[in-house]
Amino acid sequence: MNQANSSSITYEELNCCPLCGSKQFTVLPARREMLQATPLRRDELQQNAVITFTPALCEDCGLVFNATGLSAHSRDVLFSNYKFIRPSTGMGSGNYQTYIDTVKELLKPYGPEAAILEIGGYDGYLLQVLARAGYRDLTLIDPSAQTDYIAPELKIKVETAFFGRKSADRYAAHFDLIASKDTINAVPQLTDFIAGLVLCLKPGGTLVLTSVEPINMHAMQYTRVGRNAYAYIAHAYGLELVDYFKRPENSYGIAIFRKSAQPSAAFPDAAFHAEQEHWRPLLNQTSALPRAALQELEHKVQTTLTSELPIIVYGTGYAAFQLLDSLSPATQAQLFAGNDDGLIATCPRLILVNSSPEQDGCYFLLPNGKHLEVHYALKALPHQNASLLIIGAQNHYFQQEIKDKLTGLECHYADSFAL
Repeated sequence: MNQANSSSITYEELNCCPLCGSKQFTVLPARREMLQATPLRRDELQQNAVITFTPALCEDCGLVFNATGLSAHSRDVLFSNYKFIRPSTGMGSGNYQTYIDTVKELLKPYGPEAAILEIGGYDGYLLQVLARAGYRDLTLIDPSAQTDYIAPELKIKVETAFFGRKSADRYAAHFDLIASKDTINAVPQLTDFIAGLVLCLKPGGTLVLTSVEPINMHAMQYTRVGRNAYAYIAHAYGLELVDYFKRPENSYGIAIFRKSAQPSAAFPDAAFHAEQEHWRPLLNQTSALPRAALQELEHKVQTTLTSELPIIVYGTGYAAFQLLDSLSPATQAQLFAGNDDGLIATCPRLILVNSSPEQDGCYFLLPNGKHLEVHYALKALPHQNASLLIIGAQNHYFQQEIKDKLTGLECHYADSFAL
């Protein structure tokens, strides 16, 4: 752990599944992760840390949750300063496209008068798109709602609040469609959250939930939800699970529910166990990234470290951290070698860049607990020569954007790596 943050990081343990209450769960190998998804200013470095958490797989409902993870107190402190991605600015918007397209398709039978709620939409990107498409009854509920990024003329109603059954009472059976992207992963009272969603939904209404797949774990999450857990939710809360799918270009799976007079039956035992066994070996790894890809990365970094040219890492989020953290201690020692001034490192062999001019001169937390300066790609990379380009992004849209930018900048590299 980064010692500068040790006083603000505390842990808690769960002795039962937060969805079904079962004590029949399998504890999985511990994971390492950084807290903040984006680089921070020098005076904000105390808000980041490398921590560990221990996930578990519920054997009765299929939910993956933290058996040991950040305490509620730590989460409250960290979320108050958390640097979320704002897709309305263009950053990360590509990863929302499947989610947005799915919602728009599901709204067609309702028409422009549909009452629509998004939970945890932050800057209301989905609702902004829908407003511009002609939908008029739009509500956003998020404790960190960014109203400054929502144009008043779009007339989106915003509540800066946590969502649960109590707050849902005033909206009983009000909404035709409710959507929430990955928020379910960060909800401390999961059953209260789900009960609130069902209460707000009209009979026949549609619920769209997304979650990262069970293996894609981050420190700020409480849970990861896959097909089994969604099937349990449908059966336990009187919903029909209409569809569940995951596309290769996205980091999340999408579950579509209907508030129906014919809710889903219990998940068949054979299908449930087959799904559990599909995930079990993957969950027993210490990284969600493919083992073969990480071995390839190790080889490429070791090979190119013999060159005098630097290695470029394009991307400064969770994926970049996981890629660097996967390198062997010996390789990390060579790549991160240089001078350091307390928490700040200088690594001549490594150039960190991203596409945000606002983050130029901010700092990314390396796996060794030191912070390295981040540069704005359009300023740092024109005519740059490098031995290796590492694309620190899993999303295929991001990867293509990065490659296109580098071509335009005439940035040259002898080799490249992308997931």
